[in-house]
Amino acid sequence: VQADVDVGFGDILDNLEVGFMGSYRASRDRWSIGVDAMYMGLGAVATTTRGLASADVDVDQTSVEADVGYAVS
Repeated sequence: VQADVDVGFGDILDNLEVGFMGSYRASRDRWSIGVDAMYMGLGAVATTTRGLASADVDVDQTSVEADVGYAVS
């Protein structure tokens, strides 16, 4: 299902349930490794004006990035 969403930054903060970001980097000799992770949980409940119907929406987003490096000089 596709839907167009136009939501302002303030509305996103109002519906933010939990958020987490973390970063880790380690190196040994010329090698290094890094990991970045992010999690965000959004949720909202809406009811019609007469209370006949309601909607409960939950969106979870996870992102993980890893990289490896080698120092040439």
